[in-house]
Amino acid sequence: MNSPLQELKQTMTALRRGDYPHFVVKKGFAGQPPAFFYHTIDGAVFDEQLAHLQRNGYLTLTADDYCQLVKKGKSINPKAVILTFDDGLEDLYTVAYPLLKSYSFNATAFLIPKWIGSRGMVSWEQAAEMDRSGAVDIQSHSFSHASMFTSEEIVDFFRGSPKPCNPWELPIVRRDGEDCRMKPSDVGAPIYVSGSRLSDTPRYFPDDRIERACMEAVAEGGGKKFFHARGWRTRLLSIVNEYCGTTSRSRFEEREEQKDAIKKELITSRKHIEEEIPGKSVKHFAFPW
Repeated sequence: MNSPLQELKQTMTALRRGDYPHFVVKKGFAGQPPAFFYHTIDGAVFDEQLAHLQRNGYLTLTADDYCQLVKKGKSINPKAVILTFDDGLEDLYTVAYPLLKSYSFNATAFLIPKWIGSRGMVSWEQAAEMDRSGAVDIQSHSFSHASMFTSEEIVDFFRGSPKPCNPWELPIVRRDGEDCRMKPSDVGAPIYVSGSRLSDTPRYFPDDRIERACMEAVAEGGGKKFFHARGWRTRLLSIVNEYCGTTSRSRFEEREEQKDAIKKELITSRKHIEEEIPGKSVKHFAFPW
């Protein structure tokens, strides 16, 4: 779990970027139980936290429990807390799940169907086992957790990932009419201001010739060695400028395109979870990013 200060900084950054749709940041319900969210889990720390909750008489609510209390207008136990996990990293199954069972607590996990079964992620079999146990309620975190370009402003040029990263941390790009994720090998590709696929901001589609020209220039200049030469940024920006103006194929998505893309992320995620976990009903959703 991040510290309260870290969480506050992350939330404020997300608000400034516009990552949350408008209705999410409106005034919410009074008297909400505290909700704690996790990504990676330190077993010793999590064990200590659960022990503290048990020792002090706390109880846990799933998203279903909480929603039912709100809908029925019932008061919420002041000792109630909500534990949630985002993404579905493998330590959800290997670390958090056994500890939750040992303390007879439960939690809600928001998974990304596109990446379930990938390296470092839980499998569908593990997700189904956790859900059946009652210890971990599986819900949706969108289908792919995508980020996208949202502005014409270039903030950098891709120089490769300095360390291994989760697959959704690289933005989606459109190539030859199809969406795909940037790859670690896309050295030289322009990086524009980015945001969540599920934000209110429309997606920006840069002219795909710009990306190809920049990547070719970097490859011809020695790959990553290109970035050690003086004036490399000026050179790449001059390539970008060649494609600006009346011949540019850059554009922002239309409103209907945006609605369809968001709807697909929501519907496809629910469909996959309910197909992979027989009898499952997906009712809850955590916004990515």
